[in-house]
Amino acid sequence: MTEAYQPRTGDHCAQEVHADCFNMYWYVRQCWEPHGSLTSDEKQRLIASWKMVLVGEGEGNRQYYRCPLMIPQFSDESGWSLVNKKEPYFYEHITLAEPRRLKRAQSSRLYKIVMIYPGTEYHHKNTYFIKRAHLERFLQDHLGSEQLVSIERVESMPPTDEKLNQ
Repeated sequence: MTEAYQPRTGDHCAQEVHADCFNMYWYVRQCWEPHGSLTSDEKQRLIASWKMVLVGEGEGNRQYYRCPLMIPQFSDESGWSLVNKKEPYFYEHITLAEPRRLKRAQSSRLYKIVMIYPGTEYHHKNTYFIKRAHLERFLQDHLGSEQLVSIERVESMPPTDEKLNQ
C-alpha cells in the first residue's frame, strides 16, 4: 500500500489548467499559496533548476514536487538556502504588514554609497549620502553608469568641509 502524499513547507504543486499551462503553488505556513502560471517548458526548467523530485499526484491533474535543498531548518519555517552555495541566503516568513512597517521605520535612515565612475584617463570615486526613502530610485538611476563599491548605514552626513579619505 502506497503512503498518501503529505505536503511539507517548500513543496510545489503544478496543476494543469489546459494544454501547456500550469498554475504553480507553493506550500507555506500549512497552506498552498499561488506562485504564478507557467508553460510546460518553464515548469520543466523550474523543476530542473531547483532539483525537485516528484513526490505525489492528486486530483485535478496535480503533481507535487519537493526540493531536497529547501527543507526548512527551523520550526518557524526559516533557514539557510544552500541551492547556490556561492550565494547562500537566509529566508524567513513575515506577515503582510511587516514590510510596510519596516519601510516606514527605515525611510529616514541615511546610507553612504560609494561608487566608481569609470573614465578613459582617470576613474572618479563618488560618495553619496541618501535617505532610505530614495535609495532604490537612486540605485536604479546610477547603476548603469557607475560601479557600486559599497553601501553602509551611517548615523549622519559628515560636515561638507570635511574630505572623506577612505
